[in-house]
Amino acid sequence: QPFAGGDIGGNARQGELARQAVAEQALAAQDRATLLAGIIAAPAVTDAAELLPALARVAAGPDRRTAVPAAGAARTIAQGRLRP
Repeated sequence: QPFAGGDIGGNARQGELARQAVAEQALAAQDRATLLAGIIAAPAVTDAAELLPALARVAAGPDRRTAVPAAGAARTIAQGRLRP
């Protein structure tokens, strides 16, 4: 049930956690399209800094088609965290 128990805030937080879990799973995928989807989604996740290790792993990988976007997503997250 949506908004079970009238706890809109709690349900919103569950949605945020689900987005992060989905992004983490996508960043661990072997399929390039799924991996790219995770890379694109990573900066939009609430706790995006927690995805930096997974992005670093992808960025260090041999496939430039995923490594370059992963490094860019990690840079975007880091820049967002460093701004006042």
